[in-house]
Amino acid sequence: MTGDTVFVSRRRYTNRNVYHTDPECGHLSNADDIRETTRGVLYEDMRQCRYCAGEYPQPGGSGDGHYQSLIQAADEDGGSA
Repeated sequence: MTGDTVFVSRRRYTNRNVYHTDPECGHLSNADDIRETTRGVLYEDMRQCRYCAGEYPQPGGSGDGHYQSLIQAADEDGGSA
């Protein structure tokens, strides 16, 4: 798994330690610079983008977004959220 290709993006005025596994991630389109590398050379404190990891729906995707995730969470909680 250390040889998997990942994409490290840099955005002006931010210092986030995030890497992307999906080359089509919507957050890469906002990057000032994108570097393709392997997972094995990443710094230890870097984490995978939450959108690439599937924790959140991709921006600009099928219409799912923040509000949709809130509705889903309320449904799973029985509406008491």
